[in-house]
Parts: sequence; C-alpha cells; structure tokens
Amino acid sequence: MKKFTIYAGKKTNGFIDDQTSISFKCDLSDTDTAYDNIAESIVLKDQGKDSQNLIDFQNCADGNVEIMLKDLVRMNFLSDFEEEVDD
Repeated sequence: MKKFTIYAGKKTNGFIDDQTSISFKCDLSDTDTAYDNIAESIVLKDQGKDSQNLIDFQNCADGNVEIMLKDLVRMNFLSDFEEEVDD
C-alpha cells in the first residue's frame, strides 16, 4: 500500500474545503480508488458536462496510479505529487 499526496494544477481551482493538497492510500495498481479520491476532491476550473477539461480528466492514462498521476501533471490538473510507502 502506498500513500499519495497530490497538489492542484493550473486547470483547477484547488480542492474542496480550500485544501492545498490531499492525501490518499491505495495499492499502486488500484487506479479506481485513486481516481475516485481525486475526482471527489478536485475542483476543475470548468466543470460543465461538455467541458474539454472534464473530458481530458476522465480520459487520463491509467496503467497504474503513478502513470495516472504523471499524466494528470502533464495535463496541468496536478502541479505535483508525492508517493511514499505506507506501513
């Protein structure tokens, strides 16, 4: 199990409750849990149903959690992330 901490990028207004970062725990292969945690916490600048940002966010690479987070950084949804082993 790993602990991931993510930081909002340029295509977001941050996270719910004005948090500067959020953390969640999951296995490296558990992209569903990671995606759910991110999607429930992030506030996109344009969240309309037909928003290109929302479509891009939903279509991020998801081979594993690290690949997903790197793709979200590349697309500017996240500015950075940290990964650590959780005991």
